[in-house]
Amino acid sequence: MHTSIAICDDEDIFRFQIREAVEDYCEKKKIEYTVREYSSAEEYLKRMEKADLLLLDMEMEEMSGIHLKEQLEKHGRNVRILFVTSHEEMMSEAFGKNVFGFLSKPVDKEKLKKYMDRMLEDMETYITISAADGEKALLANDILYFQADGKFCYAITYTGKIFCNQGLSDLEPQLLKMDFIRCHRSILLNLHNVKKVTENVTMKNGESVVLARRKKEEVRVAHIKYISKVAKYND
Repeated sequence: MHTSIAICDDEDIFRFQIREAVEDYCEKKKIEYTVREYSSAEEYLKRMEKADLLLLDMEMEEMSGIHLKEQLEKHGRNVRILFVTSHEEMMSEAFGKNVFGFLSKPVDKEKLKKYMDRMLEDMETYITISAADGEKALLANDILYFQADGKFCYAITYTGKIFCNQGLSDLEPQLLKMDFIRCHRSILLNLHNVKKVTENVTMKNGESVVLARRKKEEVRVAHIKYISKVAKYND
């Protein structure tokens, strides 16, 4: 598998340091890769070259990294983002569905390794469903939840819904191994895309999903465990 990596930072010295760390990681992992550099968010948008991973400076002159992330989300560009920053106080503004974490400058190679491992693992995680036009592979982290519709169901994603010629009970054995959980008899929820659990479940896209009363504590605990699992990559 070839991995396309983009580095967007308006300071030459940090672009060089990030590139050196990324190339060192890829060489040690024996990954086939391409690295492209961008000196501004505007240059990245203008060139619009394919990237699987984007190491993005959070604060740049003119357009910030946060604004660039929002533009990519708006246009449906599915690139995995790792923010690199000297401004940790801005982190709360930068969360999003494709944001995998934050690295402080100068980049620590061990912390970079943990994030790179996660992003590459995400690239390989697909769920195969039986759709109306045959088998279809969906990127797991793009799925918000599966919702039952009679004997069949729909995969609800960030961009729409896809009909499945399968019921939830057919998909459940596979999905329970991939951080999905039943939050209602008609819904299999993707914990990766959960923002918070209260009386209902709020997804990262702002959608509210029904939560059965008897499932509330189970889902709340599962979400906490999922957050703790992800947080280990910040250590």
